Amino acid sequence: MVTVQENELLTRTGFGSPMGDVMRRYWIPALLSWKLGEPDGPPVRVKRLGEELVAFRDTNGRLIGWCQPVTTISPFMAGCSVQVKE
Repeated sequence: MVTVQENELLTRTGFGSPMGDVMRRYWIPALLSWKLGEPDGPPVRVKRLGEELVAFRDTNGRLIGWCQPVTTISPFMAGCSVQVKE
């Protein structure tokens, strides 16, 4: 039987949590490529490990990667320039 504290340690996967740090070291499927759509199409929202992310394709159809979306609440991003309509 695990304690409440052990349960919290093992189940919290948010950014900066001990288990979140472990989980981010491994590949985690997040989105089927066909769901991403056309080149220069709208970004697709995905939530993984408690983080809101967006994925998108460039003009040549390549998957650019994952970014934190820009919103009116949080104007900061992780090196990405994608605007997501609310």
